[in-house]
Amino acid sequence: MKASGFAPGEAVEIWLHSTPIKLLSTTASADGTVSATITIPSGTDFGARKIEVRGATSGSVYASLIVTDGLALTGYDSTGTTAAGIGASALILGGIAFMMVARRRAKARA
Repeated sequence: MKASGFAPGEAVEIWLHSTPIKLLSTTASADGTVSATITIPSGTDFGARKIEVRGATSGSVYASLIVTDGLALTGYDSTGTTAAGIGASALILGGIAFMMVARRRAKARA
C-alpha cells in the first residue's frame, strides 16, 4: 500500500473497517509518503471493506477492498494460503494508492 500527502515524520495508522482493526502504525517518510505491506487478518468476514490510512494531523483517506475466500480483490495470489489463512494476506497497490492520493487532494480543496 502506498499513500502520500502526509507531513514529514507524521504518525500514520492503517485500519481495516467495518469493524475497526488496526493493521499497522508507521511514520511518514521525509517526503510525506507511506509505503507498507499489510495483512488482512485470517477470520476477517468476507465482503466489502474499507482501508483507512489515518495521519495524526493530516486526517484520513479511504480505499475500498473486497475480501473473498483466500484473497482480497487487489491482485493478491492466494496459491500458497491455507485454510487458516482464508481471507488472509492482501497487498494493496497502485490503483488504491492513486485513489487515496486523489481523495486526499480532493478533501484538501474542499
